[in-house]
Order: sequence, then structure tokens, then C-alpha cells
Amino acid sequence: MASIEMILLFSVACGVAQGLSALYPVVPPRVPALEGTCVLIPCSFTKPMSPTAVEVRLLYHRSTPIGSLFPSRSVFSTGDSRVHKDYRGRVTLTGDTSQGDCSVTLSEVREKDTGSYELEIRKHGDKGSERKKFYLDVSRFQELPWVSGPGSVRDGQLVEVNCSVGFPCPSQPPALRWHWARGDPGNGSETKAPQVLMRPGQVPLLWTSISFTASHQTRPHLSCEASFPDVGSVRTPKEFQVKFAPRDVHIRLHSQTVKEGGSPYLECSCKADPPVESYQWFYTTSGQRHMHKHSLKFIRMDNVTRDTYVVCSVQNSLGRAESPPTSFNVEYTPLILHSSSLCEWDGAKIDCRCVVDSNPRAAITWSVDGSPPTHNYNTTVAVQGNGTTTGTLWGFAEAPPAVICYAVNAYGNDSQPLMKQVIAGFPDWMMVAALCSGLSLLLLISVVAWCRRRRTEPGLGHAMNHHATAVYPGDVGIYQDHRPLYINCTEVTHIYTNGSYQLVYQNCTPCFVRSKQVHKRQRLAGWRDQAQRDREIQRRGPCPIATSDAETGIYLEVI
Repeated sequence: MASIEMILLFSVACGVAQGLSALYPVVPPRVPALEGTCVLIPCSFTKPMSPTAVEVRLLYHRSTPIGSLFPSRSVFSTGDSRVHKDYRGRVTLTGDTSQGDCSVTLSEVREKDTGSYELEIRKHGDKGSERKKFYLDVSRFQELPWVSGPGSVRDGQLVEVNCSVGFPCPSQPPALRWHWARGDPGNGSETKAPQVLMRPGQVPLLWTSISFTASHQTRPHLSCEASFPDVGSVRTPKEFQVKFAPRDVHIRLHSQTVKEGGSPYLECSCKADPPVESYQWFYTTSGQRHMHKHSLKFIRMDNVTRDTYVVCSVQNSLGRAESPPTSFNVEYTPLILHSSSLCEWDGAKIDCRCVVDSNPRAAITWSVDGSPPTHNYNTTVAVQGNGTTTGTLWGFAEAPPAVICYAVNAYGNDSQPLMKQVIAGFPDWMMVAALCSGLSLLLLISVVAWCRRRRTEPGLGHAMNHHATAVYPGDVGIYQDHRPLYINCTEVTHIYTNGSYQLVYQNCTPCFVRSKQVHKRQRLAGWRDQAQRDREIQRRGPCPIATSDAETGIYLEVI
């Protein structure tokens, strides 16, 4: 019984010792390969504690739809030169087995090389071995590069993007390059040189990276290109979503025209990612800033004037921004600016200027002495930088005319008499004094000439008009009538006192001669008056002859 236990213990110890000395290969389950190039089949194992010769063998399993019906083919062996003719000279040991690397390389990869394989390793002289299956996937197309990096970034953030691609043939590495489809920062980006990363049990990896500052204005869009020799190139694109605080805030006016005192419809527009969360409106009138009662994207602003300014403030989770102060194109009736509008006359030429503040632009017309300007006058219209319209009128005139400026647009009109008259070199009071002196002198000369003429013409008949009812009192010798009377006189004296002018006639006949021309309405009344005068003449007797008695003078007062 004791001998049986000893035998079992020895068998277990031998098995454990054999297990500790066995080699276990590590191979990826799938190995990609590119037709026309070479492929590295990565293989690794745990390095033995003592230097040991290791044999490596590669076997190919021909598969059918119903399974593997044929024995494995030896396509490579470090201890046996007998290999299948299709693989002869195409498979080599690439790894260093003394370092635990059992990788092999297959050259001139063909599409029919696709299939299942086994990689077998064992210590030299051992009968036992370990195998690891894998699948060789041969393709006509290159492997796409893999691009890594954040998908969403903030405006102004420094971004680093990596690009890597596995290449199955270490002797023919691809080339990696970055291409900008949009938002190339130029010198603002930094690219690292490609590096080859050797990973145990895996195909080599070519890696590169690029760093840049993200901007919402360009929305970066780039791609990584891998170019394989004698095969072609492939690209992998990468686009970034750049989030930013509100930008480009501005106010849009939906009303085509705004009349003074009107209510335009406004919209606050901006760019923001994430979207705007809140709106605020402020308006300034007469220098006072106020907050609007509504906090919406669209509002209606009431009672807009020419000095009204509006500001819109927006906010999202990343920040706040405001629009610049926005004014309105307010339309209003014309207003002629009195302080800037005038006429000047230098005695020969007249220059007039009429400045009008209006929106839309007003049409300016002129009136000269109550009529449109004649061809002797020239007119022009010009729009000034401050928005006012200036009309000018000039021409030659012997005397300063009455000039009126008219301004009219779609909302109303305005007019202004431009009566200022200036003679170059003379103040206004001197001009008025000279004019009054000339008129007084002319009047005095006319009166003197008229008086001298009256003295030199005796017997001249003088006419008097008065509208009182005819009265003839016989006891005072005074005759009054509203119709013209004719008086024959031989001498007249001129007297000017207390603002009135008196003519004293002497040597006049006491009998007055009346014109017989009577209006037909008064003929009946005239017949009655004539009969009364005839009866009076018969009572008084015939008219006496004029004498030189001074007491018979007649006084005529002209007021």
C-alpha cells in the first residue's frame, strides 16, 4: 500500500515539473493582413528562467463548409525544412525567442492565404508542445486610422487629438498626415512627429497627435490620413462641436418704417451654444435708461422717438453678452432750422440758405415776392453729413425781395420767411435812418413846389368833398354840403400849426357855384333843393361883387 502511494506521488511531481517547464504562446485571435504586403504574426511567451532553445512551428488548417477535412500543413518550422510549397521562402522567424518573442512574418500576402492557423512552440528536445489558433484575415483595403479626442469643447479650449493606425508589415510602415477641412489655425497648431509603438503579441502601431485652440468661428474639422506604400491611402475625419457664450448679439427691426411716436416690432438675435436661456431689454430716452417690462426674444417698443436707443442682453450657461445700443430710423415732419436759415443782400446780390431737418428728406421750394423764383435766380439742394438738407437760392436784385422757404415730405410741411436784409458794411439802424431822412426830404420838396404853384395861378377853382347834409344858415354866411363846391378866390395864405395844414383864402366871392352834374338817384332831391335856393336868392337879392375886405376870408383846414 505504501509503495502504491509513493508511485502516485512521484507521478504527480513529474507532471507538475513538466507543467512548470511548458511554454504557452500568446497570439491574437485575429491578425489582419493587407494583400501585396507582408504581415507580422505576433507571438509571445513567458521567458524561461534558464536559457532554453525554443522551436517554433506554423501550421495551416484548410477549412471547408463542413469543417476541416484535410490534415494541417506545415508552412514554417525552425527544426524542419519540410514546408508546403505555397509558403516556401515566404515565412521567417522575426522574434527573439531568448526574449520570449516567437513572432513570425509572412511576406507577399495573397488573398488565398486567408484562413485558420496554429502557432506551436516547444523546448528543443521535448516531445510535448503548446499550440495557439488564430485567423489570418487578408483584405484588399487598408485599415482605417483611429482618431481619438473630445467631441465637445469650449471656445478657447486647448484641444489635443491623437491618430493611430496598425500596420501588419513592420518593414513597410505607412505615413500619417493631418488635413484641415475647416478651421485651420495655421501657426496656432502643433503636430508631433509619428512614432512606432511595438506591443507584445500585437501588430505595430504608428501614432501621432495634433494640438490647437478651438474657436466657434471656424468649427474645426480635420482628418488623419494613412498612406501605405504601393497600396494607397485612407482617411478618418474628426469634427468638433465648439460650445460658446452668446456672441454677435444684435437687434433686428421687423417694421419697415418707424414714425415718431410709433411702436416697432423688435427681435433679439445672437449666436450661442448651448442656446440662450434668458433675454432682457433696456431702452434709453432723454438720457434715462429703463428696463422693459417683457423678457422675451420678440417685443414691441412703444412711443419711439428720435433719441430712443435699445439694448438687448442675453445669457446661456456659459456667459452673458449685450448688443450695442441700437437707434431707429425714425421718420418725422420737416422742421426748418431758424438759427441756420437766413438771407443776405449786399445791394445787388441776394444769397439765401434754408436748412431743413426731416426724415425722409424734404423737398425744398422757394417763394420770391409771392411767386416762384424767375430765371434770374439759381437754386441748389445738398444733403449734409448730419442728415439735414440744405437748399440755397441766389441771384441779383435791385431791392431786397420777400423770400419764403418751404419744406415738405410725406408726413407734413414747414415754411419760414427769410426776411433778414443786410447791406454789406452798414448796420441796420443806419439803413433805416437814411431811408426815413430821404422820404422826409422828398415830402417837403413836394409840398413846397405845390404851394408855390398855387400862388402863381389866380382864380383857380378848388374842390372840396364832404359828406354832411347840406345846410345854409343865412345869418352866419357858412355853407356846408357833401357835394363838390367851387369857390373863386384871388389870394391864399398857407399856415402850418400843431400838426395840421391850413389854407386861408381871401378876396373870394360870397356866391358859390355848384356843378349841375347830379347822380340820377338824387335828381328828385336836387329839384327840391334848387327850388329852395331860388326862393332864397330872391329874398337876399343878387350876389355882390367881391371886395378886398379881409373879414370876408374863407378858411379851409386840411388834416
